[in-house]
Amino acid sequence: MKARLLKRGSGEVVVSDLKLAVTFLSRLRGLQFQPQLPTDCGLLLAPCGSIHTHWLRFPIDVAMLDDAGRVLLVRRHLRPWRLLPGPRETACVLELAAGCLRLSEGEEVELVLEPFPDSVPRGLAGLQAMLKSIDHQGRN
Repeated sequence: MKARLLKRGSGEVVVSDLKLAVTFLSRLRGLQFQPQLPTDCGLLLAPCGSIHTHWLRFPIDVAMLDDAGRVLLVRRHLRPWRLLPGPRETACVLELAAGCLRLSEGEEVELVLEPFPDSVPRGLAGLQAMLKSIDHQGRN
């Protein structure tokens, strides 16, 4: 399943190649041990209320989102070996290569999954508002 993240309203692409970490193991692994993160790629951890950057080899940009897709907190150039707790309303966390995040607190995003899934992945169940813009691939 391919995923993208767009700014709500404008449709501007925030992340064109978005990986989803929706299981315990995929969230735990995250970006650890990867040599780098391409500038057009990102990782969305859901559900997730805080992160760590242990074992990362590079700094990252982070956006913490509520279940409606509103950006609650932005941290840029978060270095390895740091902890970052999110605000109470945090439902998921977006991680990008440092310098690639083009979002500000208060902005809203929409998740686009292609092809349209028969069911929402378990970890994304709380993000129904973000899924409104899903490309239905011809379905009505």
